[in-house]
Amino acid sequence: MNTTKLQLAALLRLARQLFSVRRPGERSDPVPEAPLEVADEKLTAGLCMIAESLGSTEGTVLDVLRKANIEVRRADHASDIPRLVADRMPDFVITGPGADAAQVARALSDAGYKGPLQQLGDAAPIPYPPPAGIRILPAIDVSTIDKDLFAVLREDGLVRGQDGLVAVDLDVAARNRWLQFWYLPKINFRQGRLQGAELVPRIHHPRHGILDSSRFEIAGKDEHRILGYSAIRAAMRDWAAFDRIGFNMEFSVNLPADAFHGCEVAALVDGVRPPSRRWKGLRIELDVSTQAPNQTQIDIFRRELESQRVTLALDHVISSRQVTDRGGRFDEVKLDGLLINGCADDREKQRTLLSVLEAASRNNAIPVATGVSRMDDLRFLMMNHQTIPCGQGPVFSPAVSRTHFIRLLQARAHQAAAR
Repeated sequence: MNTTKLQLAALLRLARQLFSVRRPGERSDPVPEAPLEVADEKLTAGLCMIAESLGSTEGTVLDVLRKANIEVRRADHASDIPRLVADRMPDFVITGPGADAAQVARALSDAGYKGPLQQLGDAAPIPYPPPAGIRILPAIDVSTIDKDLFAVLREDGLVRGQDGLVAVDLDVAARNRWLQFWYLPKINFRQGRLQGAELVPRIHHPRHGILDSSRFEIAGKDEHRILGYSAIRAAMRDWAAFDRIGFNMEFSVNLPADAFHGCEVAALVDGVRPPSRRWKGLRIELDVSTQAPNQTQIDIFRRELESQRVTLALDHVISSRQVTDRGGRFDEVKLDGLLINGCADDREKQRTLLSVLEAASRNNAIPVATGVSRMDDLRFLMMNHQTIPCGQGPVFSPAVSRTHFIRLLQARAHQAAAR
């Protein structure tokens, strides 16, 4: 990340404000606005602590300093930043957005911390009194923090979720080209062949490897739009590559309808769609639980997309009522894995499945089984292939990268040619 020295000055000014030891009434020297050439180690330690509390790392801070040609001045050969961070603990701690302040407070208390704790962004209430010696301050509104400063603190895009696992800011991932789309094949039960594929997002983080969508930090509609538009572009870009090796497939992508206007999506598709008449179009999957708030919006969304050969699927369906309430507007109904998993042995699931299939049939929607993970369930579904023609899930193939998917298809084509 290209970071200006002026931004580093702002970082160090904040570090000095929070971490320098002052006697009552004593004023600290301001960090100059001019670019800095040498950073005091104690200020750097404070900077590392701020970054750590926002989900970043000491290494990230040092990288930022190096890129700005700023040297860290060591007090002596034995000193190091981790020790100084520990020395500075009894001053001030900021937790990142959405952090579990109670859990952080317990960890700090165990480490001997006795200072205040302040959250950044929307803060969940502390369910019980914090450990003795720690004072919980009101949350800081993110909008009050300088955007450049916040961007530097989170330059690697990392935050910590409530489960303690790493999450990645989707906007940062898109800008750094870490965002990828993998392919989840859809199999035709009747013909035993590849029917199409669903694009599923992944982030290839340089330090944490491949992360699935459960590790995406999505704050609002802007991130959903980044994800949706990126998926559409990927589907259009890759169609020709798959078609060249003999697999003309219909791709599907997931979009939250309430984050888009149909005319916007239609304009994007019109601008990037393949010119070939062989193109089968695009299917957009709308989550049954998070789609647009009313049916009128869905109807408008559908009409605006029809001219671009874009059809709609209703995703994560677990009951016939969901199909009935949205009936007649979807070409495909995707049966959720919660309903499919164990359906071969569970009579209650079989009854629910039958009612969903009947509702789909009344509304001329094609059912697709998702999350198929057991051979017994697959055999049960194939016995009913007249009503459930397609499926996807680990029993066929997990989601695979674009490169891996193309290799699989090429190998399959060579096998077919050798027969």
